[in-house]
Amino acid sequence: MFCRQESIKNYLRPFFPFFLLLLSADYLYSANYALQLNGTSQYASSATPTNSILNITGSNSTGLTIEMWIYRTNIDTGGQGLVVRTNGTTYTQGYGVYIYNNIARLEIYNGASPPSYAIDSSINVSSGIWHHIAFVAAPTTGYIFIDGVNRSGTVYGSPTMPASVTSGQTLYIGNDPSNEYYGGYIDEVRISSTVKYNATYPPAPPALILPDICTVGCWRFDEGSGSTAADSSGFGVNLVLTNSPTWLYRSELVTIQPDATAGIDTYLNNENTTVMDYNYGVATENNTSRDHHPTLIKFDLSSIPSNATIQSAVMSFYTNDVGDEIWELYAWRIASGNSNWVEGTGNGSVVSGASCWNYRQYNTVNWAGSAGCNTAGTDYLTPEMGKESLIYGNVSGWMNIPLSTSQVQTWLTANYGAKVNFTYASGGGYWMGYFLSDTATASQRPKLTIGYTVPSVSPPNAVTNLSALNRWYGDPVHLTWTYPGPTTLPSGEKFAIQYSSWTGVTWSTGSANLFITTGTLTAGTSLWYRITGLTTSTTYYFRIWTSSGSASVWSAISNGATSYVYVGPPYGG
Repeated sequence: MFCRQESIKNYLRPFFPFFLLLLSADYLYSANYALQLNGTSQYASSATPTNSILNITGSNSTGLTIEMWIYRTNIDTGGQGLVVRTNGTTYTQGYGVYIYNNIARLEIYNGASPPSYAIDSSINVSSGIWHHIAFVAAPTTGYIFIDGVNRSGTVYGSPTMPASVTSGQTLYIGNDPSNEYYGGYIDEVRISSTVKYNATYPPAPPALILPDICTVGCWRFDEGSGSTAADSSGFGVNLVLTNSPTWLYRSELVTIQPDATAGIDTYLNNENTTVMDYNYGVATENNTSRDHHPTLIKFDLSSIPSNATIQSAVMSFYTNDVGDEIWELYAWRIASGNSNWVEGTGNGSVVSGASCWNYRQYNTVNWAGSAGCNTAGTDYLTPEMGKESLIYGNVSGWMNIPLSTSQVQTWLTANYGAKVNFTYASGGGYWMGYFLSDTATASQRPKLTIGYTVPSVSPPNAVTNLSALNRWYGDPVHLTWTYPGPTTLPSGEKFAIQYSSWTGVTWSTGSANLFITTGTLTAGTSLWYRITGLTTSTTYYFRIWTSSGSASVWSAISNGATSYVYVGPPYGG
């Protein structure tokens, strides 16, 4: 059956046990891009007529949500198709979302006089800025959210859900069957068979709208080149790009999803007094009833440059089975007082020195605040760094928690992990399960996906006064130069020095013979270095480069310097 997902709840529930997870190692690097459409001829459409997964109607699902990030550049008084799936230009089946006379519009097509239902936003969608827009069709009403705020306006007709949608209809993004082109950037398009939003919500960061168990189509446009865009939902509705849209680079992406060896996980259990001393360090999954076994998790962020700015972050767990009920997901940063917890090697047993509900380290070290790492401000920090409310109906798939970018930013300097609480809210099943990093299926282990940027760095000026002199008997050669600026060079940067006795050598930092780490240098600082180990009676040629920034942005090559390595004193002394 289709799943349902509703808006977050703005309150916290009591929590009980949780599991601890230290994750490191396995990384997947990529980049986040968006698609730029010119508003006159460029668009994306399904490579082949789409399959039945997008046939969302009032009889087979509880709602429809179409969401995306857009940045408008073309302003006109007509319609601009954002996401449209209907039966050609007759518009008697299906659904579509548009920018129409500068407002956002959701249309539902049922019959010969389209649209049978439409809802407009109450405000214009401004140009020159990124907006998250969510179009929602519920069984009895509709919503339009702009940047997380309900901006629903004028409503036309009924019913609010499609009565029928047949397979074989083309999906358009940035256009419709009547060539109503959208002009601007578009990113992170997701279609869900549910009411994902019905109240104010914090929109997921633009780099990270990920498929979850309610997703029937998701196009992230992260290819960065080429003429196709993949559907990341797993249902295979891939897109062909028409008339060569432009790819816009937005940020670097890293997905951290460690294996069983690198992942360290244990859950804490307070279901009864006996298990409160048990450790679960080698458990492959966490099956929780009501509020039991929430999560504490830490990922190794050492692969992210220390000067990076976090643009987006999502923590994800794969549920293997869940009842038809509501679960609220919260994540908090762990306080420094609980940094030295221990995974242990138990699977429902007492392990000396390992973390359990009663102890941070069994029988020797208590939790900083209270049993179960349960005291706000002492065991974990408030406010929460992310929250989500989910309703599931006996399905499996990803559960995603968008995280505060400012709080994830602090992890680059002090990372003690995050406490994640899976809290039962209501429904009939009272239980759920999700996999840990020790599970055998690599693709279903917990993961953290982060988008980040690093400051653009201008290279230093090239050295123009490099000189080389063999002052003594034999080697060394004495190099001198001046750091030319224009800015102060921070401590820890490098000079690359290359030398060769062959005049035809290729000069490159990749072929440098040695690298010298610098202290802090101001423009005009005089420098020298001795090169040893050279062959006597030989002429050598030298070049130097200066790096700046964590990505080792190098200056242009220096002037050339030449020195002959004498056998005896060079001046006849």
